[in-house]
Amino acid sequence: MRSRPLRIPMPVCVFVFIAGSWTGSASAQLVVQNTDIAIQFAAQTGTGLTLLSIRDRVTGRENLQAPTFLFEFAVDNGMPYRSNDGISVTAIVPRFGGFSLSANGLQVPLQFELEVDTQPGEPAIVFRLGVRNTRPGPFSSSGTAPNGGPGASRSG
Repeated sequence: MRSRPLRIPMPVCVFVFIAGSWTGSASAQLVVQNTDIAIQFAAQTGTGLTLLSIRDRVTGRENLQAPTFLFEFAVDNGMPYRSNDGISVTAIVPRFGGFSLSANGLQVPLQFELEVDTQPGEPAIVFRLGVRNTRPGPFSSSGTAPNGGPGASRSG
């Protein structure tokens, strides 16, 4: 199957390149951008979500030195996992100005819902991450973003 970009005209757009189908092994290149910033991700079923680039479209400056995880998480003060190797992406839904992504923890009982959107007229891209416990009973969890990056550090 050939990769095809999904192009949405306007200063706000999302490009999604999906190779393969979403059964078995598949990967997608996701770019969310507005007039000021472009953020690129790689999503892979079975392995996760990697942040590839945060580029200032005005100056051309790249803000990442190397690909990295978007977020890190742990359950009950256990081993930390990262978005690039600790989750399995189950769905990507492109939409005007962004995308949503669903994933499951590979080693922990968590479901993740990530939304990445541009705000018309704003020089920012907004990240919303929802996390749901899939096992009975409460547990403690914590999470961070790299270098205070998208979403800034959160605990809960």
